[in-house]
Amino acid sequence: MRKQGMNPESKAGRDRPRCVIYVRTAVHDPAAARRQRDEAVAFLRMPGGEAIALEEPVYEDIGVSGTDLDRPGLARLLADAEAGRFEMVVVTDMARLARSMTLVGKLAKRLEACGVLVSVVPPASAGEGGLHATVG
Repeated sequence: MRKQGMNPESKAGRDRPRCVIYVRTAVHDPAAARRQRDEAVAFLRMPGGEAIALEEPVYEDIGVSGTDLDRPGLARLLADAEAGRFEMVVVTDMARLARSMTLVGKLAKRLEACGVLVSVVPPASAGEGGLHATVG
């Protein structure tokens, strides 16, 4: 029995988890979204990150509040998660997913049901080997 969310036709899905990035800014600030994306890519390129296959697209909601789940980029991410297109999503902090822990919990459960883990980039001050959260 294959794990829900794994695509057996994908070489990346068989060899290593496929990962996508989700960024969100509450104000229209493309530079902030780019910084989030760059931080997530840098995190995935750290030692040990070679075990993860970074996939396109980067899912973005720029200038969109995190106080509800009605967001176009998030809707695309959830649809692709349900279609089994990736096994991990990286965010720079949980507030990028949602501004309340209740909504974060709902998203985490929905993604977990698709076989998708949420990984949070550790703060730069934690340095290499610092703690980071994985939800799912």
